[in-house]
Amino acid sequence: MAVNADSLATWFLEAVDAVAEQEKLLLDVLVDDQDRTHDLLRNGEVVGCVSTRATPFHGCSMQRLGSMEYLVCAAPDFAAEHGLRVGADGRAATAADLLRAPAVLYNRVDGVHDTMLQTLYGIAPDTPYPRHYVPSSEAFVKMVAAGFGWGCVPHLQAEPLLAGGELVDLAPGWALPVALHWHWWDLGTGLFKRMAAVLSDHAALVLR
Repeated sequence: MAVNADSLATWFLEAVDAVAEQEKLLLDVLVDDQDRTHDLLRNGEVVGCVSTRATPFHGCSMQRLGSMEYLVCAAPDFAAEHGLRVGADGRAATAADLLRAPAVLYNRVDGVHDTMLQTLYGIAPDTPYPRHYVPSSEAFVKMVAAGFGWGCVPHLQAEPLLAGGELVDLAPGWALPVALHWHWWDLGTGLFKRMAAVLSDHAALVLR
């Protein structure tokens, strides 16, 4: 199965644990961006995937899971050093300040930051800004919390760090929702329907 890194780091393994134990499954998990996992399904490399794609391929079924919300966050010291101050009226840090400060991205096909900048500020996706790359969801959050740069952090990882003061929200009251879906090949077995039901039930508890 193919899963995006943020889902794998937060909710996916807890969701599949029970059905994997009950069915005595051995898992082979491939990690890719949520906009690209469906390519692995289409090519027959996996039998199921977590994807942003909202419509199934021919011969496949799809179950909507919910949305992972991304919050614009930084370590307090980093935000102060780079002037990423949220206005007294609660408005987000300015686009000019964000574009000057280093950002942390997952990899070179990670489109979450560009989507955020375009949605919140109207900035074109190809606008350059300094950035770190780290292809690990867990290390990504650690780098943001350690002050390497600002980043768009999944709400499941951001909320406890915001509550503990390890991160500050640079765009209060705003979040970028990324809708996730579970796709699987219809192979004439009830296993994949049970997997879809388990994932859907667990996702309903943790995703938006």
